[in-house]
Amino acid sequence: AVKTSIGQHCEIHTFDMDNYSHIVEPTGAFYHQWGLSDKTESKKKQRNSGMFHHEYKTLADTVKLLGHQNRTIDIFKIDCE
Repeated sequence: AVKTSIGQHCEIHTFDMDNYSHIVEPTGAFYHQWGLSDKTESKKKQRNSGMFHHEYKTLADTVKLLGHQNRTIDIFKIDCE
């Protein structure tokens, strides 16, 4: 729906620490397995099934890694957990 409203040139990127690439990538969106934070770092998290490594990046580092400096972000949606 976003590409229809804005245009086919629109890039859609989604970010989550869990692996949803099998759901996201068939839609044509780009999937990145990291979360946004106030600093770029790797953290270990304990869950019921064991330890997990989670990657976090700042918005500035994310923009730079994706090569989106000096580009307009038309829509920015974030879920806070």
